[in-house]
Amino acid sequence: MAGTGGLACHGNEMTAARGPYGTLVDVRGGGIYAEWLGRKGLMCLLCRHPVTVHRRNTGNIFVRHGKNAPAGMIPAGGKVSETFEHARLKQWTRDRLAAYGLADVTVEPHIGDQYPDVYGTKDGIAYAVEIQWSDLAPEKARERTSGLRAAGCDYVLWVTRHRHWIETIPAVSLGEFRRTGPEDGYRVRSGFLAPQISPRTERLFMASRQCSLDGFLQRWITPGALAWAYTTPTTAGWATVTDWETFTRDQATEIVSKKRQLADALGERDRLRLQVTNAKRSIADNVATIAQQASTIDQTIEERADLARRGNALTSDLVAARKERADELRLRQAAEEQLAKLAAEVGRLEAGIKWRHIAIVALLVLCGALGVILLVG
Repeated sequence: MAGTGGLACHGNEMTAARGPYGTLVDVRGGGIYAEWLGRKGLMCLLCRHPVTVHRRNTGNIFVRHGKNAPAGMIPAGGKVSETFEHARLKQWTRDRLAAYGLADVTVEPHIGDQYPDVYGTKDGIAYAVEIQWSDLAPEKARERTSGLRAAGCDYVLWVTRHRHWIETIPAVSLGEFRRTGPEDGYRVRSGFLAPQISPRTERLFMASRQCSLDGFLQRWITPGALAWAYTTPTTAGWATVTDWETFTRDQATEIVSKKRQLADALGERDRLRLQVTNAKRSIADNVATIAQQASTIDQTIEERADLARRGNALTSDLVAARKERADELRLRQAAEEQLAKLAAEVGRLEAGIKWRHIAIVALLVLCGALGVILLVG
């Protein structure tokens, strides 16, 4: 970790210390207190100055700088606190990398202006491992990674118990810094990927797979064995180069298939566009025809309205004519009735005249007879 100055370490109490040859000693272990009580040889995990074991009345066992021990200084950028599990993982990582051939493997050396937890070289390639116990912002992790690379570290690996940013920085998560067994050591819980077939889509994707940290570190320092790459535009992970080749080959096949589908889709799109163009042209023709038909219909409607108006006028005339005819019929009937009355009256008058004529004739005859009689007489 980068820093600008030292911090007094005197007075810190811890449950672990460095023993002979840099080994870690957990003073809480069975018999450790009795073994180291009054002995020298233990060093502070922080400043590497001598520490001694102590036990409180409560039975708690710890190590600290003695009253006569020098007040050590934590190196600039060094840790101000460290758990036993955290420190043991650093030492274990150093030992494993040394076993795999890294030269000068060191815990917390001064590289540039930073102190990587573990650092070593092999065949001219520099490797740095950052073992992160406490919470750390991803921006800070990227900054530290960039600083180490600028200082000459070719490969930087983060080993953390957190998982919230391991998909954005070359890192693996252990979940916790506890060994799962003397042989297995530590287990990588996430950050290491392997190809897997999706049961839903039957397509290949990169899924998280657990593995031993020991085996991971061995492959990490083996050229061409591991690679950190992106599975999506924003997330990435570690996988073997062979698995990446399988995945990228499948992706390439998928891309070719997608390109073929895209070409077919583009052809279908062009065909549909032509259909749409023809349909638009047909619609335009139909619109023109419909407009013409609408104009004809409007004209027909107007003619029909005119005929309706003329029909209404004729109907009015017919009603008037029928009324006039009815009036004429009533007048005719009245006239016929008057004529009948007149005819009857004429008949009566003719009968009266006839009788008058007969009476007159009879009177004339009678007068003639009387005249004859008078003349004769």
